[in-house]
Amino acid sequence: MGCCRWFIMGWHPKTNANAVLSRKKGEVMNFEISFRAIEVTTNDWRKEEDYDVKDSHSIMDSFCIGTELLKSLNLNADDVETSHIQNLDGSISVEIPQKLAIESKRFEKVSTIYVQISREILQEMVFIDVVHGKDAVNLRYAISHENLINLWRESGFKMRILSDSDKEKIEQRKLNRERIEEEKAVKKAEKEAREQEKIDWIKQYGSDYLKDCLEMDVKANLEYVVERAALEFPDYTVDYAETAKWDEKFSPSVEALSELKKIRRIGAETEIIWLTSPAQVREESEYDEYGNRKEYEPCEAVVIRNFLGRYDLVKTF
Repeated sequence: MGCCRWFIMGWHPKTNANAVLSRKKGEVMNFEISFRAIEVTTNDWRKEEDYDVKDSHSIMDSFCIGTELLKSLNLNADDVETSHIQNLDGSISVEIPQKLAIESKRFEKVSTIYVQISREILQEMVFIDVVHGKDAVNLRYAISHENLINLWRESGFKMRILSDSDKEKIEQRKLNRERIEEEKAVKKAEKEAREQEKIDWIKQYGSDYLKDCLEMDVKANLEYVVERAALEFPDYTVDYAETAKWDEKFSPSVEALSELKKIRRIGAETEIIWLTSPAQVREESEYDEYGNRKEYEPCEAVVIRNFLGRYDLVKTF
């Protein structure tokens, strides 16, 4: 095999001997930048001020080896394992000259700064360094420090350098947050409206028990829902325990169809179902007093959905 070597300038981080500044007599200051790979995440829990980024463990993965390069070395992609590659870490340290440090205006109080740079951008700057050893060909990732510094300068010495796709993701995340906040505001307003509706109903129609609870600021939501359902939809059971289960019902009875028409005329959301598990205000035991499992015989029923914005009411036939 002929000699084949790609050498990347600046592989070693300590390369510039001019990166010193005498602030006081006998005092030397080194200027160093640590470029840290970051990734824009789509996780909703991250805060906007963090720019939705997280530390990246590596800039390039071992499988990101160009097929043409492998062919030139008579290697197959399947033959190259992680152990054959020296990965760049998530941070690249570079010493810079005094002139550049002053130009950046980033080193007034510190000698080392940390610049976050998109992993996507760094990946585009990474090359393969091929080293022919005595017995084998070794591959390692390398990056041009000169190109990295030029990128930083062209970016106006920003402390966070993002790709266009990063910026698009961040903007989309911002829009998503605004939408979520709007939805929260709507839900909050609806909740407040329902709470006021509850208070008004109890004052006008509620039992003495509910009125006492309201006066004493004691929660009694179950009793409120049951009382109101009994007044507005007699013969229906509130599935407060959320135990009701059902299947689709075909060819309903005349009685169920008549009930469906009556309920829909008042604008309630309703349908005819085949009830396979009963509606219960409070969840009851599946077993009788003798320890035997209770059997429920499925039947035809009409269900009113989203009573008070949440509950199901069920009437069986």
